Formats: sequence, C-alpha cells, structure tokens
Amino acid sequence: MAALSVLAIAVASGKAGYVFLREGKLQDWGITVKATQTGNDLVGFVQNLINELKPDIVVTEHCGEGCRKGKNAQTLI
Repeated sequence: MAALSVLAIAVASGKAGYVFLREGKLQDWGITVKATQTGNDLVGFVQNLINELKPDIVVTEHCGEGCRKGKNAQTLI
C-alpha cells in the first residue's frame, strides 16, 4: 500500500494551525498570521493549503462529548 500524504488542521483562539506529512515525514507546518474568526477565513486558509499541498487526506479535530473547545472553535471545525 502506498503511503498517503496527510494534512491535519487544528483551530484554537481565533487561529488555525496545520501539519503536513508525506510518507510519514513532516514536510510543512504553520499557523495563521491573521485570526480565523469566521468560517470564510478558515475555509480560505484550508482551501489554499489543499490547493498547494494536494493531500490525500485532510484531518480535523473530533468535537464530540467532552471537547474542551469553545463554541466558536467547535463551529469552525
């Protein structure tokens, strides 16, 4: 089975971060410089990453029971 490339996205306190792995090795990572307070900001940030990095899989956080994220962060995720 071929190794997949994975883009992981995390949202917290008006910012978003990402980690990009290819074949299990870190290729890139970063955080937003500007706040991602709205869904449009976050969608634009993630869409740019997808277009540039072309991951096989995009992973986000699970916001199920016991999640300690704020309501706004949960909505954005």
